[in-house]
Parts: sequence; structure tokens; C-alpha cells
Amino acid sequence: MEAEVRDRTEQMRTNMTEFMDRDQVRQQLLHAVNHDLRTPILGMLMVLQKLAMQSGDSISLSKSILDRMIDSSNRQLDLIQALLDEYADMPDPRFQPNPEALNCHSLIAHALNQLQPLISKHQGLIHNQISIDLPDVMGDAVYLQRVFENLIGNAIQHNPPQTPITIVARSYQPKNTYLLK
Repeated sequence: MEAEVRDRTEQMRTNMTEFMDRDQVRQQLLHAVNHDLRTPILGMLMVLQKLAMQSGDSISLSKSILDRMIDSSNRQLDLIQALLDEYADMPDPRFQPNPEALNCHSLIAHALNQLQPLISKHQGLIHNQISIDLPDVMGDAVYLQRVFENLIGNAIQHNPPQTPITIVARSYQPKNTYLLK
């Protein structure tokens, strides 16, 4: 009996050491993501926002490109925060999934806008045939945006240039089930 208690105690010490080692690695990852990714993006975002506040329609780059860069920086920060929250086990309430009614056509249009540099680079031919009148979907805008950008981005990158990509969605009753292809 005494030997069993000793063995069990030793096993618990080993498990605790492994747990502490994993937690230390997790903390180092979170610090690296926060410092090495988030800090430079915040600096870039501050510069872009300052440029955007300048008067006039023209600066060293067009306002539309500047606005796209700001949106992209904000999106990157949201994605980094989501990653940090996922691994921190202490989610920030600002980045909890926030289900809301979303227009699928608008989500796809925004994803295509964010992917415009990739579309241009690969000479993509993208057709958003999702009706603006399609019933709204319930979901988190940040996460759904990420899903759509990843799906469309992969379709662009893994097809030959100028391959037509058509995006279609249908709603089926009675439970508003959606098919997106």
C-alpha cells in the first residue's frame, strides 16, 4: 500500500511538471504573438490612421488603398486577438463569438474587397451571385469573414490564373438552411 501511494505521488509530480512545462510554453507563445505580431500592426495602424486624417483626396497613395490597409490592419488585430483568446483560456469578452443577423451577399462582397490584391495578382475572375435579398444568416461577423476569406483565397490560389470562380448561396425552408458553393 505504501509503495502504491509513493508511485501515485510520483506520477502526480510528473503530471504536474508536464502541465507546468506546457503552461510555460503556452505563455511564451502568447507573449511572442502579442509582441512580435500585434505591436508592429498597431504601429502601422496608427500611421495609416494619421494619413487617413489628412485633408484632401490624395496623399502618397489613394484613399481607397489607405482605407483598405486600415481595414486589413484592424482585421489582422482581430484575428491575432482571437488567437490569443483561444490559447489564453481567458477569453476577452470583446472577442467572444457575437451572433448577429448578417447579410451573406455583404459578407462575401467585403471578403472580395479584402482579397482584391490577391485577386489582382492571380488575375482572378470572381462572380458574387448571392442575392442581396437572401435571408440573413446568424453568425459572428469576424469569424464568418475569416472563413469566407480563407475559402475564397484558397480557391484563387489553388486554381490557374483567370479561372472563373462563382459564389452562389441558396436558402432552403423551413429552417433557413443555407447551401453555399
